[in-house]
Amino acid sequence: MVSGLCQGSGELSTLHDWGITIPMIGFMDATTGLALGSRHGLGKVKHIDAVFLWAQEVVTSGRAKLFQKPTADMLADLFTKPLEAQRMLMLLSRMGYSFVEARHHLALDI
Repeated sequence: MVSGLCQGSGELSTLHDWGITIPMIGFMDATTGLALGSRHGLGKVKHIDAVFLWAQEVVTSGRAKLFQKPTADMLADLFTKPLEAQRMLMLLSRMGYSFVEARHHLALDI
């Protein structure tokens, strides 16, 4: 969450320099991260890194919005964890890619 907010803030700053204004929206499948980012202060958390407080400030100020998304719909899972072939193909198709089994005409015949 923190890494995504940092990267998004940098990209929004660049877009703002170009005169483009868009909202920063983040989707998470972890309810704990969503709760930490959306609350104000520590709450009942005993150990927290200061960067989470920065993330809370970004969300509560309205510069970013966080929403929950089911794990099955997370496109980021494609390159961050091992997945079965059917799920990989589904995520790739949602990104606009398709898998075609074929050989290039310049490929060597073995």
